[in-house]
Amino acid sequence: MKKIIFLLAILALSASAAFSQGFEWGAKAGKDNYYDRDALNKFDVSAAMGLSYKICGRFDVSARYNLGLTRIQDDYEIDNMEFKDKARNSVISVGVGYRF
Repeated sequence: MKKIIFLLAILALSASAAFSQGFEWGAKAGKDNYYDRDALNKFDVSAAMGLSYKICGRFDVSARYNLGLTRIQDDYEIDNMEFKDKARNSVISVGVGYRF
C-alpha cells in the first residue's frame, strides 16, 4: 500500500524548463533617482525552470525560477565616471492553481 501511495505522489509531480523573452514597454523612476531610459536594453532572454505538484486532482502548487541570460542595462557614464552594469533579471514565483 505504501508503494502505491508513493507512486501516486511521484505522478502528481511535474517539472518544466523553457526559455522566455521579455520586451521593455515603459519604465519610470522616482524624483530622486537618476534614470537613463536609453541605457536599458529593450529585449531580455531568460531560462525558466520550475516544479508543479497536483493536489486532490484539481488544485496544484508551483514554484518557478527565471534566470536572466542577458544584461538589462548597457554600460553608462555620468559626469565622466564610467559605470559597468552587469544587472540581470532574476525572478522567483510561487503559485496556487485550480484546473478545470
